[in-house]
Amino acid sequence: MGQELACVCRHAGKVSEGTAHLESDHVLFRGDFRLRIDLAAAEAFAAGGTLTLTWGVESAELDLGPAAEKWAAKIARPKSRLDKLNVKAGHRVGIQGVFDKGFLVELSLAGASLCPVSGAKAFDLIFFSLKSVNDFDRLTALREKIEEDGAIWTVYPKGTGRFPDAVVFEKGRASGLKDNKVMSFSPTHTALRWVIPVAERSKAIRAAARRAKPAAT
Repeated sequence: MGQELACVCRHAGKVSEGTAHLESDHVLFRGDFRLRIDLAAAEAFAAGGTLTLTWGVESAELDLGPAAEKWAAKIARPKSRLDKLNVKAGHRVGIQGVFDKGFLVELSLAGASLCPVSGAKAFDLIFFSLKSVNDFDRLTALREKIEEDGAIWTVYPKGTGRFPDAVVFEKGRASGLKDNKVMSFSPTHTALRWVIPVAERSKAIRAAARRAKPAAT
């Protein structure tokens, strides 16, 4: 989710101004005290601009204003991994590298059509499992395999030192693609999305993107 707001937190008789971070599996508050709340074990409800989280015999209140109800709804109805990866029924999905069987089953159950990348083109999405940072050099060839408004998700291990951010972005951008989203793919792996820059897409695709963009409020 990755949302962040300044707020006041009340917990265990303590009150502090600080910042609350809403992530996919926890809420983290940093102020005069630090509090991490595991969402798998918590219930959330909002009233009067205050988000109340309860877990076990503990509770915390976060004064978030108008965002309180939105946070409560997101906590109650979290997006699935495939929602975050923007996989839709009917998508043609390419698989490059080795993924666990569970992920492939998820894709099939979502109605995606799975194909090996070799010899095929016009994918809506490609999932590319990397073994080393040098595998990013293969993005140039994979770029030719996706639709103009498609994407390539590169999936690689977290926190091993084998994928320094500076090198990842340098190599990825050298392919002519643009990185526009990063997320936790699993407890052990990160997913980074690459797309064709909008300026390089056809006029028809750019016009469709403009029509789909929500109006400013």
